[in-house]
This record gives sequence, C-alpha cells and structure tokens, in this order.
Amino acid sequence: MNYEVMGISHQRGAVLAFSLVMLLLLTLVSVSMIQQNKQELAMAGNTLEQTKSLARAETDLAQAQQFIDETRLNPNASPPYSDRRCNIASQVDKDEVIVESATGKATVTGVYCLTSTTETECTYTNGVRDDIFACRCKDNAEVYIIKWESIADVSGYGAQRTVESKYAVNCSGGGF
Repeated sequence: MNYEVMGISHQRGAVLAFSLVMLLLLTLVSVSMIQQNKQELAMAGNTLEQTKSLARAETDLAQAQQFIDETRLNPNASPPYSDRRCNIASQVDKDEVIVESATGKATVTGVYCLTSTTETECTYTNGVRDDIFACRCKDNAEVYIIKWESIADVSGYGAQRTVESKYAVNCSGGGF
C-alpha cells in the first residue's frame, strides 16, 4: 500500500482555506493602514496651510504696523527718537484698509486713546469721526485693533482665516 497517496487524499484543501483566510486578513489590515495614512496626510496638509496662513498674517500685520508708524510718528525724528511724537495732521481711521495683498487684507477695526488713567474709544458716525480732535493722542498712546482676513485659496485647500492684533503707538516719544 502507498502511504503518500493516502495522506494527500485525506487533506481535502485545508491549506488552501487557511491561506485564503490569512490573505483576507492581510488585505483588511493593508486597506486600514492606507486609510489611516490618507487621514494623516490630510491632517499634515491642514497643519501646513495653517502655518502658511499664520506666516502670511504676520507679514501683512507687520506691514500694517509699519504703515501706522509712518502715518502717525514724526518722520523727521532722529535717534534716540525722543521727538517721535504723533503727527496731529494725520490719523489712521477705523474701518480703513491699510494693507491689501494677494494673500489678504488688514483693516483697522478700532482706535483707542490711552492715558495714564483712561482708555477712550474714538467714535464714528456714518464713517466720520465724531470729534476730530477728541481722539488725537498727542502725548499719550494710541492703540489700533487690526483685523487681517485671508483671501480664500482657489485650490480648495485653504480656508479663509482671520487674525486680530492690537498695536500701540506711543505718542509721548518715550517707552511704554
């Protein structure tokens, strides 16, 4: 009697069934890992967009602050800038767009005059300052609230973002 032939005929495809089950398990694990990697790539892309948006906002806000400095402070001052008092003739107004770039725009959303004891908001009616001299902070500090809004990315990846910043100009010529 041939024992090899008898052993093979009794297996009846058990190895094939086991192999197919293992292949199915490996396929499910692979598909799950691919989906997880796609999710991680999307999160990394979102983090990159947020970082780039914040960098654009900081750049535009720095330009807005420079514009306010150039508009408000005496351009003829020389180091150590003891005579850098605010110009009486010009002031940046509320709702004024002061920087507009390809990535966004910076708008002044509030103007305040700070003294040693009070903070006064400059008031406006129909876009015109109520009292043109009431908010001239010649010997105090002016605080500007600047709102930067990004332009929505046409590629569909970047969402519109808004950053708000406060910027103070010391009109007394000294430090804060």
